[in-house]
Parts: sequence; structure tokens; C-alpha cells
Amino acid sequence: MSYRKRSEGRFQDGQVSWQSFNGTPLGRGMLEHLKRVRQEIARFRPDVVWASSDMWHGIACSRVCSELKVPFVIDLYDNYESFLLSRIPGTLPLFKRACRRATGITAISEQLSHRLKVSYEIPADRILNLGNATNGQQFFRLDKDMARSALGLPRDSILVGTAGALGRGRGTEVILKAHPLLREQLPSLEIVLAGPMDASLKASSQDGVHYLGVLPPHEVPNFYNAMDVSLICNRPSAFGTYCYPQKLNEILACNTRLLAADVGEMSHLLARHPQHLFTAESEKSLADKILRLLDQATEPPLPPVFWEQRAQELSKFLQQRLER
Repeated sequence: MSYRKRSEGRFQDGQVSWQSFNGTPLGRGMLEHLKRVRQEIARFRPDVVWASSDMWHGIACSRVCSELKVPFVIDLYDNYESFLLSRIPGTLPLFKRACRRATGITAISEQLSHRLKVSYEIPADRILNLGNATNGQQFFRLDKDMARSALGLPRDSILVGTAGALGRGRGTEVILKAHPLLREQLPSLEIVLAGPMDASLKASSQDGVHYLGVLPPHEVPNFYNAMDVSLICNRPSAFGTYCYPQKLNEILACNTRLLAADVGEMSHLLARHPQHLFTAESEKSLADKILRLLDQATEPPLPPVFWEQRAQELSKFLQQRLER
């Protein structure tokens, strides 16, 4: 169910069959969604339902699957409490109840898994920490000069950059604040940004800053391979503390120097590699850590995780939960 107007109907994508219709979590859309989900589960009789998207879809899944006595697992690919939908009165208590009734829970990060144990009272053996991954056929090491040429970037400069959502909410501002500090030490250093940018940033007004706009997916591997240091910016928030940045494994697969804000899942995953962490929203910490990284040929702090590995983790978890 889409909350915005999109193409409706049945679609086939590889081995996945999709049904899509437009609606809202309130009113007729909610009732129509419940009706269609109930009809499909009753017809298909799956071994297990894996439900995701937001709180409403978890609540709907719990209601229908409980009625039809079908096991169900709720997936949290983000902290749904950071979504606007969670502010509707009664939504959060209903979602917590749905999670407690679920056969299992998959959560995007260790931080979110911990929150589910404490705040939602979910037993640890019913939670799988299922982080993001990357496609190894798309993200791998490329020639740096070729990658820069493909994006129209200078070959002889030191390039530091980040790709993804850009703005104050994601802590991207710190890059532009650190830029003058870095240029004092390395005049040839330039900043590269790519992705949707909100009004809080004014990247185009600074010398030595390249804004590439929103790159098509096939250009993103060129972006990471073009960088001397790739950054993951973030800030503590209801979203930032619990997310698992998709770009982590993309950067690792491209074997580029990595530097991440010391927040949430990055703090956990890179705890043994403090040289790859900077203090969130501190331009001095960011500049210092970049200069140190550039001074050494560092090995990737972690091996990249690919989607095949995550699929195996999920398959094993679903089988364990069904057996219990």
C-alpha cells in the first residue's frame, strides 16, 4: 500500500510477484489493505509472513496473521518511532503489542535490537540483528583515475566526500565547516557531495566543493572509488542512533578509506577501529581524523557484507523460529 499516488496492479520482478495499490493508514485505505492482505494470505497459506514498511504494516500483519493462525515476523529496517506515523495516538502501543505477539523480529542494527529488548520487552532469542549489505557485482575496487574521469572530477586533487541524503538532519553540515581547516593544511583538498540536498546546506557557494547532484545508481561505485576518504556523517537522533548506513558496505567493498561519525551502529561496528570514527558534528575532530587517515595507507577496518550473506542469516532465523 502506497501513501502516495503510484501505479497500481500486479507486477512481476524476477521471482517476486508484487501487488500494489494506493491508500492511507487511516480511513478506507486501511480497511482495503486489511481486506487484501487477508485474502492473499488465506489463498496462499504461507509458512511465514515477513512484514515491513512502518508501524501500520506491522499492526495489520499481526491482526490478519493471528486470525488466520499464520506465523509472522515483523521487520524494522529503521526505528519506526522516528516516522511521522508513530505520532498518531494509539499507534505506538498497538505496534509494541504486535511485536510482542510476533513469531520473530528482524532489526536493522544492534542499537535497535537492544531497544526492542528493553522498551518493547522482546526476548533476545526472538530478535535477529539483520543489517544492510551491498551487491558485490556492482560495488568493487575500480581504477581511481577512471572513476574520477567518469564523474568529471579533478585527477590531481585530494578528494573527500559523501553520497546520500545531505542536510542538517544527517549531520552533513560538519563537512563544509571542516573544509577551511583542511585547506589550511592541504590546499589541494576538495570536498565532493552527491545526493538530495536540503535547504540547510549551501555547498555550491564554497570554492573547492563539488556538488554532483543525485547520481544514477550505476555511478555510485565510481563515486566511492574516486574518493581518497569516504565519509559517513550522522548525528544522534531517533533516526541516526538506530540506523545502519547503507553506504558502509558499499565503501568497504570499494576498498576506500572510511571515516564515520561516532554514532549508533557505527560506534558499535567500529569500536575496535577508533581511527575510523570522528566526533559527530565536530569539524575539528573530522579534520584531524581525515588528515591522519590520509597520512597512512590503511586496510579496510571490516570486511564488506553482501546480500547473499544476509539472505542466509534470514533464512536460518526464519527456520529456527518456525521450529520453535
